[in-house]
Amino acid sequence: MFHCIKNTLRQLAQSIFLNRNLHRRRRYSRRSAMNVECLEIRSLLSGNTVAIVNALPINQHDAINSTGTSPEMNPTNRFALSAIPALHSNPDATAILFLDFDGNFESSWRNFHDISSPAFSMDDDVTTFTDWELATIQEVWARVAEDYAPFNLDVTTVEPDSFADGQALHVVIGGSPYDWYGSSIGGVGPIGGFHNSEPNTVFIFPDFQWPQRDRAAGIADTVSHEAGHAFGLQHQQEFDAHGNFVNCYRRGDAHAGPIMGSTEGSERSVWVNGPTSSANTLTDELAILSGPENGFGYRADDHGDTIEQASELTLSGRLWTGNGIITQAADRDVFHFHSDGGTAVFNVSPSVLGANLIVAAELRSADGSVVTQGEGTATGPAMLQSNLPAGEYVIVVGSNGEYGSLGQYSIIGSISMETEVVPSRPTELSATSEYGYRHFLQWSTSSAAVGYRIYRRFNAQTPESLVETVPANVNDNRRAQISIAELRG
Repeated sequence: MFHCIKNTLRQLAQSIFLNRNLHRRRRYSRRSAMNVECLEIRSLLSGNTVAIVNALPINQHDAINSTGTSPEMNPTNRFALSAIPALHSNPDATAILFLDFDGNFESSWRNFHDISSPAFSMDDDVTTFTDWELATIQEVWARVAEDYAPFNLDVTTVEPDSFADGQALHVVIGGSPYDWYGSSIGGVGPIGGFHNSEPNTVFIFPDFQWPQRDRAAGIADTVSHEAGHAFGLQHQQEFDAHGNFVNCYRRGDAHAGPIMGSTEGSERSVWVNGPTSSANTLTDELAILSGPENGFGYRADDHGDTIEQASELTLSGRLWTGNGIITQAADRDVFHFHSDGGTAVFNVSPSVLGANLIVAAELRSADGSVVTQGEGTATGPAMLQSNLPAGEYVIVVGSNGEYGSLGQYSIIGSISMETEVVPSRPTELSATSEYGYRHFLQWSTSSAAVGYRIYRRFNAQTPESLVETVPANVNDNRRAQISIAELRG
């Protein structure tokens, strides 16, 4: 078994003695700003044009700076450590992955004793949280929840009653490795600790490596990585064409990177089936995570796989919506809707934060015939558009078939008539913060708009990516509102 250890000789000796079954991690991340566009319903002028967008982007970052209500602009806002939101990804699950951000004391962990971990902090105050810290906590949770969405496991910020083996894994997030561990690492966790005699606690050291503004994605990847060790996974390692060891953290490509290797520079972080202890030793990570040693298995299917078992899309105003989770490669979720005739436009989007799933979607008639189909990207939706006669239809959602392409998705769409009026772009965009971890965008609506798209980007030179699509606020003709977990990407 290879290890990446870049320490002094003393630290190397300590690592060999203590870490025969222990793994450590470095991670990185990115950030961005956001924009808002108005949605319309009308016919396509070109087969390569997205018909539901017809407005110039409004830069939300400028609006935030002008209002002074961004978390970054209010560094003096302070909240008690108890202000961490109670978040659950799967509250009915019996197995728990607990993200502990408010400090921890461990009397004994392997050969270490009396370990005091401070609360997660992005400044020098570990006794309170700022609103930016609370927003980062929520984003970390959302990204980890996406990584473990296929499994019957609750990723939560609520401490469980028991940390018995096979029931709960404790992820301590706070402090520096030099507080007690003594090595330059981003995290540490024993392999199989969730179910064997090793401790079922892993440690993440956010103080060590991530700049103030770029922590959430890196911390989340490290949490999923160290938890992966506790669930029995080894490092995804790199070997050359002759089978010689190259690197203990195998890099992915621009498209995807292995959670148990390195995702630096990759659009997505995913579970993989790849080499671990040797070039010819492939580890099927999904099989291990869902296997009998961990005991929690895959999450129950949330929607039927056939037209006869289809779930109903929800109609609100003129928008159809739905959501679900693709848990396995063969999983297909089927949704039914009725058309009175007109141009149907649907977007099936992956998770807003840390998406693992690349969506493949089909629009089918009631007899199962394919009307149209589409495939999304790491950050973009699968788009379905067709002129539909009156009748019954279904949308079939699945994975594009790549290993690890699993996770959450949402559906939003509308069916329009040719007489639809093109709406004007939204105006008077502003942003406010509430409780430190919830942020609201607000803008004046157009009477012709049926929904809005929220975009984010780093700056004027970087491309925009879709964050979320939301319906117009039918309860208020003057304003529409959206709550999002984080104003960064």
